[in-house]
Amino acid sequence: MVICALCNNEFKSITNVHLKIKHDISFNEYRTRFPDAELGEWYTKILNSNRDKEKNFLRSKKVVDSRIKHGTNIAWNKGLIKEIDPRVSSGPWTEERKLKRINDYATGKIVIWNKGLFGDPRLKWSDSVRKKMLEKYILGWLPNYFLGRGLQGYRDDLNHFVRSSWEANICRIFKYLHIEYEYESEKCRFNLGDSIYTCDWYLPEFNMYIECKGYLYQDSLNKLKKVHALFPDIIFKVIDFEVYRIFTERYSKLIPKWETYKRRKM
Repeated sequence: MVICALCNNEFKSITNVHLKIKHDISFNEYRTRFPDAELGEWYTKILNSNRDKEKNFLRSKKVVDSRIKHGTNIAWNKGLIKEIDPRVSSGPWTEERKLKRINDYATGKIVIWNKGLFGDPRLKWSDSVRKKMLEKYILGWLPNYFLGRGLQGYRDDLNHFVRSSWEANICRIFKYLHIEYEYESEKCRFNLGDSIYTCDWYLPEFNMYIECKGYLYQDSLNKLKKVHALFPDIIFKVIDFEVYRIFTERYSKLIPKWETYKRRKM
């Protein structure tokens, strides 16, 4: 267990969701303010993998510099400067360049390579690429939007509708543990003034509200902050990818109809 340096509460890992909702700071800001604070097992693995990646990059750079020094494998842009060569003179990505690029697309000067392709094998990832992307995501090198949370629909074993495979599996965990729950019921609705926010579950036994978020978009984050501000006395928990990964490791082999999440087709 690790202790949050801002609120002194104990967690298995310091998560980005907790920092954004409770303290309104990012994970990088937390590391900058508290460089010696413990982060937990999950982020320790990510940081170690990133250090290994940096070492490999420096090792590769050293090899390339050595090859250039001895006149082999010289980079095409070695020694070129933007004042004398147009290939490296594009400069920063300004608003003017953005408008020019949009105009080039509109007038047909630039054609998107996958324009008009449907069902083309070039638009699909191979199994090996999917596996590599998933490994990179788990190590923290890719954002959450590379993964989907599965299909919505009615589940016979739950006897009700769910919006994703993640939510279906969490409902199965509640049933497996004999925990009574309400899924998107009237009790799960919060009046935020300008809108109505509906969380995923309410657990009457614990008087707890739970929301499942594979990726915390800014709009969702703003709503969660508003719920926390307007209803400070309620117990509200967020299940993110890290927590769901732990649930998968613990319950996937115990629950018969456990669903594996599927990646969105690219």
